[in-house]
Amino acid sequence: MADFATPLSKYIKHEYPDVTYTRETITVGTAANLAAGTVLGKITATGKYVQVDLAAADGSQNVAGILIRDAAAAESDVESLAITMGPAIATDKIIYPSGATDANKATINAGLKSIGIKVAESI
Repeated sequence: MADFATPLSKYIKHEYPDVTYTRETITVGTAANLAAGTVLGKITATGKYVQVDLAAADGSQNVAGILIRDAAAAESDVESLAITMGPAIATDKIIYPSGATDANKATINAGLKSIGIKVAESI
């Protein structure tokens, strides 16, 4: 079970007092090892989370959260912890897909905003 009491001020700049509202234990699908701060998409068919892929058509093209615990999922699915709604996240801690352009980042940030996650330089 994920530890919902651990402060994560390195990534989270503001959070609701009841952290169970913003944090969710998720399953990271087998694909790669993902670092905390990775922007996530959710595969519709499986409900598993992977790094967001704006070119995909399986649901993972839609922003679904930000990973806040490293996930070693290169070999198998693993449980981890993600922010899926509500807080403010530090811009310099977000891990965008490799090669993401400024336009891609703006699209991702808009996706985060659509699920209630504010991306902020500083708060």
